Amino acid sequence: MEDKRASSNGQAASPRIIIDASYIRGMSGDGAPLRAMCEQGGRIVITDTLVYELCSTSDRNQWRASKLKLVKCRDAVEVWEHVPVMYKVELKENRPYGDPLHRENTERLRFQLANDPQYEPDNLNEIIEQERQRREDPSVPELFQIFAKLSEEPEFKEIAARIKNKLPHDEEAVRISSAVINDPKIIRSVMIDVARSPTENDMAVSLNPKDVNEKWVIWHYSRSLLTVFCDCLRRGENENTFSRLSKRLRKRLYNRMYDLEYLTLLAFADAIASRETKGELFYYRRWMFGDGSKPLIRFYEKEQVVHRLRLMSKVVVRVTEQLDGYICALDLWSQISLKIKDSEKLPTSVFISRRTKGDFELFYGSIWKHITEILTGYSTTELRAFGGVVFVDTTTLDPLFEPSV
Repeated sequence: MEDKRASSNGQAASPRIIIDASYIRGMSGDGAPLRAMCEQGGRIVITDTLVYELCSTSDRNQWRASKLKLVKCRDAVEVWEHVPVMYKVELKENRPYGDPLHRENTERLRFQLANDPQYEPDNLNEIIEQERQRREDPSVPELFQIFAKLSEEPEFKEIAARIKNKLPHDEEAVRISSAVINDPKIIRSVMIDVARSPTENDMAVSLNPKDVNEKWVIWHYSRSLLTVFCDCLRRGENENTFSRLSKRLRKRLYNRMYDLEYLTLLAFADAIASRETKGELFYYRRWMFGDGSKPLIRFYEKEQVVHRLRLMSKVVVRVTEQLDGYICALDLWSQISLKIKDSEKLPTSVFISRRTKGDFELFYGSIWKHITEILTGYSTTELRAFGGVVFVDTTTLDPLFEPSV
């Protein structure tokens, strides 16, 4: 039998965690939660969106203060490439960009944190203004015009009728929007063309949408655009042109695009740390990634951060309660970490009828062993090499049951 331990937890051993502005602003000045992540082997991902948000606020000391929180964990910091840069490479070369790590900028930031964390360029205001213009360029109104045309298609008219005026966490809105956002046919046949349209005028595009899959940045960027589109349908904003939107709504649309750059990159990370547990980023993460496959680290206390990271390193079985029972399924991260062979021969979920035994007590017997063996193909003894098993609530991601193997 092949020794599975050699490859166990290859991803979970050093999880890459994207930090958003709300998270780093909200923590204490000593940056203890960030240090906790590093002590558990985590890598802290800094995006250009984070830096822009911290530098462009009225409090111009936000970026300096944030760098001081990063000083003691500088060796674990990673700076990732800007999303449009990556998908433009993909458009031109018809290949996945690969790892978004920007090595030069990573080394530059680590050096700065080690030697002069208070450094700021003399022309920071100019840089911020250039970045603001780039982020609020005509491509967003053009994108909105495309959305208005798409919403006239019969398929999307039907979707709009079913989700209009619903709250973003409404179960039907989540289910319908998630189905659209993650539909390979829609991504390939509609949204990749939308994603590449602003760049076709100034570069030779060789991208063949048929070649594109989940390894490509433009695939996930297209999903993020579908997320904006579904939200426009939900709000009824597709009935107006961009120019008819109020200044407040236009600003909110731009801010939504910022948040979705975090979520585009989240496809290549293991988790995201955010204080937004009820904001748009929180809801859209659920639309794009479902419950649990890309965890949200929302705590500041060191003990809670460590618990979340330890939870992430286990084999996670998500449990969804229904009226007549429970659906148990492996989360995506666990599937990747286990590197299951012949996974297509294994069921994606197991249903446990409430009639079998009431409430969650059923897992305290031997049935949890059968569930994990059915879903993973491994025995409970073999799963020790992967850090054990934890059953979590699909909605809250809180642990329900952690058996001792």
